[in-house]
Amino acid sequence: MSVYFAQRKRGRNGRIKIGHSRIVFDRLQILRSKLIGAISGGREVEKKIHARFTHLRVDGEWFLPGEDLLEFIRTKAQNHVPDQKSSRVQLRFSPKTWRYARELQRKLQKDSGSEVSFSSVVIRLIERSLDHEDRGPSAILSAVTQYRNGLTRKQLVAVTGYRLPSIGMHIRQLHADGLVEQVGEVVLATAGNATERP
Repeated sequence: MSVYFAQRKRGRNGRIKIGHSRIVFDRLQILRSKLIGAISGGREVEKKIHARFTHLRVDGEWFLPGEDLLEFIRTKAQNHVPDQKSSRVQLRFSPKTWRYARELQRKLQKDSGSEVSFSSVVIRLIERSLDHEDRGPSAILSAVTQYRNGLTRKQLVAVTGYRLPSIGMHIRQLHADGLVEQVGEVVLATAGNATERP
């Protein structure tokens, strides 16, 4: 475990993140920052360093590059080499998803009145995404059974909120199970599943 100092790639004036991780180099890729120092330690060491430089704190674990912090990094954080092993799962999110996660983190902290870790917010988003994908086939089947004349893939996107690639994957699964059939561009429920249009 290492406490790391990562600077945003904006020259010497970039903000510095003081965090801890077992997978420092993976974190640097996510943060789009460069490693400027590291020391051995975990959460307790990180908290002590946060307390020492609280006057430079900007947001969460991000600090201004004050001379006292830079001097600390130059003198105390140059001899430790973080473990270079990688995490087993690598996730890639769009910048829009990261912004949404940050906004959600701030809202949860405001609503609860206590600290909410960014990783717990990301885990919630992943769980929500996985749950959403698990409901995919049943949501599509439910939509096509409501309409005797069937729906096109674009109509299914509008009704279910899924993207076209997910729609296609779920349709193939439902077709293999004998629950839907596709006639041209229209996806129909098989006989016995279709109901009258409401």
